[in-house]
Amino acid sequence: MIRVGICLVPFNTSYAECREAALATEAAGFESLWTWDHLISFNDDAEPVLECWTTLAALAELTERVKLGSFVTNVMSRHPDVLAKAIATIQEISGGRVELGIGAGSRPREQVAYNRPFPSGRERVERVEEAVEVMRLLWSGEEVDYQGKHYRVRGGRSVPVPSPMPPIMVAGLGPRSARNAARVGDGWNCEGLKGWTEGADSKFYRLKPLVLEELERQGKRRESFEISVSEDLDQRFLQDPIGNIARAEEEGIDRVVLDVYAPFDLEAIRTAGKALYGRR
Repeated sequence: MIRVGICLVPFNTSYAECREAALATEAAGFESLWTWDHLISFNDDAEPVLECWTTLAALAELTERVKLGSFVTNVMSRHPDVLAKAIATIQEISGGRVELGIGAGSRPREQVAYNRPFPSGRERVERVEEAVEVMRLLWSGEEVDYQGKHYRVRGGRSVPVPSPMPPIMVAGLGPRSARNAARVGDGWNCEGLKGWTEGADSKFYRLKPLVLEELERQGKRRESFEISVSEDLDQRFLQDPIGNIARAEEEGIDRVVLDVYAPFDLEAIRTAGKALYGRR
């Protein structure tokens, strides 16, 4: 059955508000809980922004059942050794509920502001590929020597070993990154329902054939690869939650993640949960 999660957008909010929304999400029956990974708000530089993985660490202690993940982590913001250690730690805190969404980043402002490079899209996609490889090696618990084009590890080790190894969903909003998701990821993240109204011109419809083609080229089974999409939890969705999710399932989507913006509408979360799961 298709899975449905909630993504709490961490702009112009507080942890207390996130905490309340997270508890409402779990109580409503949703399968997963996510947050964005950004350092500066899209709306106003002065808006508070909660950091992704420290927020998830707190939510891991707070919640009991929901899976937890980033939608999605920007590969340019952290070295993969630091990211691997953070995720392994939160995997232990959560009792094995963490999933990693990772992408190439699309906002140069967040990098330039802190004197970090923002290279070409090609290089950023290469960095995603290498970062995924480095993290999986480190999560083995063995000593790692790695020489890539962009990352180097000499005698690195990351323990505790995360159990289970977190699934890695790679974001892909362009042809190169979508193919990369199929090549190195356990799944692909893309814009979904909100783009479908554009028909054949939407990112999802244009990129899905490339993902499926690359999966076949890599010898991967579609059944073991997840396709996830994002949608807004808005009035358009709430008018027909069952119909919208059924439509996603017809399109071969495995998970829909509903973005919720601050101030978080707890009643909307409960209403969607009641429609989908019969719970408040």
